[in-house]
Formats: sequence, structure tokens, C-alpha cells
Amino acid sequence: MEIVRPLAFGSVIAAGLLLLGCDVQFQRNSEHLYHLRTPVSPNVPISTGEEERNYDFEMARANFGGIFLPNADGDETDELVRVHVMKHSYDHWEFIQSRARNFPEGDIRRDTNRQRIRYTERDIIPYYGHLFQFSLEEGLVHLEECTRQFPPELVPAAGSRVLTIDESEATLLEKQTFGSSDSDEPKARFERIQLVKIETRAEGTQAAIQRTKMISRKSDGEIKTDQEGEPMQQWVSIGTNLMIGDQLVRVKQIVPHEKIEGVGTPVGWIELELVDLSPVEMHRAML
Repeated sequence: MEIVRPLAFGSVIAAGLLLLGCDVQFQRNSEHLYHLRTPVSPNVPISTGEEERNYDFEMARANFGGIFLPNADGDETDELVRVHVMKHSYDHWEFIQSRARNFPEGDIRRDTNRQRIRYTERDIIPYYGHLFQFSLEEGLVHLEECTRQFPPELVPAAGSRVLTIDESEATLLEKQTFGSSDSDEPKARFERIQLVKIETRAEGTQAAIQRTKMISRKSDGEIKTDQEGEPMQQWVSIGTNLMIGDQLVRVKQIVPHEKIEGVGTPVGWIELELVDLSPVEMHRAML
């Protein structure tokens, strides 16, 4: 019996040390997870009066906690945006943001899907009236605002809808929503518009877009979305008018994936604006 007691006491000590080690490891992991869930904020300005934002962060931290980005509604305070930054291919990265879901129906910026922008390092990408560049260095992501360095006439307005080249999912533009819950009644009609390519021609810069009409119905308690007819490809120029449901949308700007001296290379996009016209004006615009 005298021999068993020290062994039992030693077992208690060993178990205690094991639990202590687990607790220390748990605390370390908790601190790491807490760090990852902390949203990414802009760096403190280096000089007085510096207004453009710059960020340095771990990719995992942005994906866990989100980023404070410029407010899309024009407010002074930045807003927390859920994002996902990931490598798409050998030299392409993907920036996925969910802000487009939060706009009200009828807003041209609204999208039921998350918006995906694919880019190579140092490409300039748009974000609701602001422009940013991504770069990577030693495992850290550097996000630098470059709005003021870009030609002002090419900066998209915050209230416009921007379609970037090589988006993995088509952009959704809501057309009309019905309140009926009957299974044979359409719940919504809308279009998917995808930017296919941009070409600079003698007559000016043009963009090829693919338009697909969609319809949603309620069936067996679930919303099912189907394609109406075949997709249609269309070439558009600056000033081209598009009828999307009962809304008139105009191509405001086309920015190709070409280097701008002293600034950088835009990822390539077209800017769409919603035109608020009377029925007579709308009819004339479509002639």
C-alpha cells in the first residue's frame, strides 16, 4: 500500500501538468482566433491630411473578420464588409465581397450573389467610387487606395454598377418582384449580365456583354430559378442604352485592361448607371 500511494500521487501530478499544457495551448489558440476575428482597419495615416486608405494584413484575418472599407452609401464612417481573399490560379487572385447583397431592391448595385473580382497583382480594382491595388509581400497583403492618382473621368461613381472583366458569376439586375405565393406565378424576373471582353477599335472602345433572362418561381416551398431562352451577346459603347425590365440602364464608361502611365493597370470594367426618365423620355432614348 505504501508503494501505491506515491504512484497514484504521481499520476495526479502528471494529469495536472497535461491539463495545464492543454489549457495553455487552448489559450494560445484562442488568442490567435481572436486576432483573426478582429476586423482589418486602415493603417494610421503617415502624414497629416492623408485621406486615402492603406491596409496591411494577413489574408486569413480579412477572411475571418472582414475589412473596414469606404461606406458605399456615402457616409463618412467606414463600414465593415465581409470579404474573402483567395488565390484563383497561378497569377490570379480573387476578391469576393458581400456588400452588394445589402442594397435595396431597385438599386442598380444590388446583387443576390457575392461580387467576385479577379485580378493579377497590382491591378487596379473598383469599389463604390474608390479604387484599390492589391500586392503581396512576405505573406502579408497590402491594399492601397489609388483613387486620387487615377484620371478623375474614369473613376466610377459610388452609385453606379461596375462589371469587371472575368467575373466568375454573372451580375444580377432585379427586374420585377411579385407578391403572389402561388406555385404557377413567377416570383421575380431579372437579367444576368456578364462582361465578356473589351476591345479598343478605331470607332472607340467597345465591350461585349452577355445577357441572360432569368425567372424565379416558388415550387414545393422553394424558390427555383430557371433561364428564359438562350443567352444573348451584345456589343455596347459609351452611351448605349439597355432596357432591363422597366429600368433604363446606360453604359457610362468603359475602362479596358490597359496600363495607364504613372498610375497602373485597371482590371478592366464597364460602368452602368440607372437613368430616371419619364415614359416619353424613355421611349425617345430607346429609338
